[in-house]
Amino acid sequence: MECLCGFASSVARDLVVGAIIQLRYPCCFNNFVKELAKEEDNLIATRHSVEDRIAHAKKQTRITADVVGKWIEDANIDIYNVDQLLEKARTEKSCFGHCPNSIWRYHLGKKLANKKRDIEKCIEEGKEYIYNSNVFPSGLLDSPFEKCLNFESRQRAYEQLMEALKDDGVSMIGLYGELERAKRLYMRLTQENKILVILDDVWEMLDFGAIGISSTKHHMGCKVLITTRLEAVCTLMDCQKRIHLQILTDEEAWALFQKQAHISEDTSNTLKHLAREISNECKGLPVDIAAVASSLKGKSEVIWRVAFNKFTSSTSKPINIEKGLSDPYKCLQLSYDNLDTKEAKSLFLLCAVFPEDYEIPIEELTRYAIGLGVVGEVNSYEEARNEVIAAKIKLVSSCLLLEAGDKYVKMHDLVRDVAHLIAKNENNLIKCGLDNDVTLEQISIRYLWFEKLPNDLNCSNLEFLCIYTKLEVMDEIFKRTRKLRVLILFNAWWHMLPLSTTAFKTLTSIRCLMLRNWKLSDISFVRHMRKLQSLSLYGCSLHSLLELQTCDVITQLTNWKLLVLHQCQMEKNGFVVCPKYPATKNCASLIVLKTG
Repeated sequence: MECLCGFASSVARDLVVGAIIQLRYPCCFNNFVKELAKEEDNLIATRHSVEDRIAHAKKQTRITADVVGKWIEDANIDIYNVDQLLEKARTEKSCFGHCPNSIWRYHLGKKLANKKRDIEKCIEEGKEYIYNSNVFPSGLLDSPFEKCLNFESRQRAYEQLMEALKDDGVSMIGLYGELERAKRLYMRLTQENKILVILDDVWEMLDFGAIGISSTKHHMGCKVLITTRLEAVCTLMDCQKRIHLQILTDEEAWALFQKQAHISEDTSNTLKHLAREISNECKGLPVDIAAVASSLKGKSEVIWRVAFNKFTSSTSKPINIEKGLSDPYKCLQLSYDNLDTKEAKSLFLLCAVFPEDYEIPIEELTRYAIGLGVVGEVNSYEEARNEVIAAKIKLVSSCLLLEAGDKYVKMHDLVRDVAHLIAKNENNLIKCGLDNDVTLEQISIRYLWFEKLPNDLNCSNLEFLCIYTKLEVMDEIFKRTRKLRVLILFNAWWHMLPLSTTAFKTLTSIRCLMLRNWKLSDISFVRHMRKLQSLSLYGCSLHSLLELQTCDVITQLTNWKLLVLHQCQMEKNGFVVCPKYPATKNCASLIVLKTG
């Protein structure tokens, strides 16, 4: 009897639950309408995201898997069906013209609920396509380069590549990277009906096939425009059409000069005459005209006369000047001389150490300049930073620096070439882009940029050093650079390399130290750097910052103003306790920045 009662109770419970579920369709009909409309909006948003992902993949020369296209089609069908259902629901039928038609509501409410579940599944599937790159495989094997990849020799090259990637002793690998980029560029270009490729400042013949630019035989809609200072390059590149960009005429040059120097009708005739003569000396070169005119803007007549005399003086240029730089040198030397602060002049020469077309981060440039003493001794880091920014603004307004967005500046290549000559003339030698295995012994070098770790450095007057390397730094490399004030060590390898801090023991004059992508055993090495002003760690790993307190380091570094930590990995998080060190009493102005 008890079994029968239990069975009956279970059946009754199931019937009640089932009845409640069925009653929801007519009773909660309006809720089903609202929920389905909301899910439709979510589906439309997901569809847009997937379409954006497809467009982005196309730009990366990736193909779209068929399943993604099928999902787009299904999503469009679902959206259409939902619109039909919602339209039907909004034209609600009634019974006898007054009461809602419960039977109609029941059937349509059930369809709305089922469609809502379908839409939810569709959205979840769409989200996978947004974040899953496997549905956008590389289309490289479909390119015309596929035949080369199938050669047996390419298989051996692939194996050698994998071995090299696993070998920490290998610093540079050729072959794969350039070919891969070439194929990607080739595919991207051939996806368009018409496309213009601009190659700026070409100095020698280029193999278009090697860099992935399709020939007119394969793509009639592709045009290539090259700009160069050398007519011979046009000949070597077989340019069908050559256009000689003439220098400015005297009148054009004068119009530009007047605009940059603010020469107006109210300017005295004497000054106008001087300005016209100086404009003619610029030989129609826009860069020179802008720089010279800007530097003389608002200056007295005496300054204008001095400038004109420098142009006409035979001693206004150094001996053995490179061909083609004689006229620009005279103009830009004048602009340099007219900089009325030593801070601006020093910052100008510092910017010349960076590679051609390099966009220099303003914040990093500020740290380098402060470290080099461009603004003298630093009491307040913020005040020193403001002085550097003021010098930067002066260089930009003088057309000696170019703004590259809000956070970067760059130097025109012609201005950069002249800056190197000016530095050499002042016995402040600048070397940039050295990438050979060298043993450098030059006491005259002050600023040095290496694309590869040198074997040895014997530069007793070196103050600025930047090194890009894929090798571990040797312990003794800095032992003969005791005057070094700014050091940038950039690990260009794809993973972190251990950095022996023993190499830093001799750097007692260092003011600014920047490390990128290194694995540091500890940070207590800074105790040897009594003059340190800023330490910047980017993508480095270290144990913690607690070593600074343990070793009583900060009390010894009374000049330390700035610590920057960007995307650094630490076993113990020291960010919270660092500003609370009791030892920071003597270093009250230390600014700790954590980013990333």
